[in-house]
Amino acid sequence: MSNVLTIPPIVGASSDLSPAHRNLKLLSLLLVVLFALFIASQLLWVFGAALVSFVFSDHALMGPAGFDVSMGTPPNLPGMVLYSTMPLFTRSVGMFVIVLTRLPFVLAFWELCGLFRLYAKGIVFARENAMHLKRVGIWLL
Repeated sequence: MSNVLTIPPIVGASSDLSPAHRNLKLLSLLLVVLFALFIASQLLWVFGAALVSFVFSDHALMGPAGFDVSMGTPPNLPGMVLYSTMPLFTRSVGMFVIVLTRLPFVLAFWELCGLFRLYAKGIVFARENAMHLKRVGIWLL
């Protein structure tokens, strides 16, 4: 049983909104754009990792000290191996792990976009808002 009540929205002209209410709607829209940019950054990160893993793997070094990508021929660093010398299966599993670690962030940001989109429409205390917050919590777990 849900503990969220459905409250009908108050019908009124948008020109009757106070300046503070208009500012909150504008802020909500800005947060929608911000979270959409966060989604884009995560997807760009995954795309960049895929490019390095499968296309430019001969420009990357990997070792206990971390990961190093260079524009030209990578330097000969002690303890580092060329990423292209690793088997395709190893690189594929690494790419799967990257996607798996980025996916919760993308989905949480997606839900936050939906939540603030509702706020921008003036829907604050509704079942949909509670569902977005619940799913954000699930994705962050």
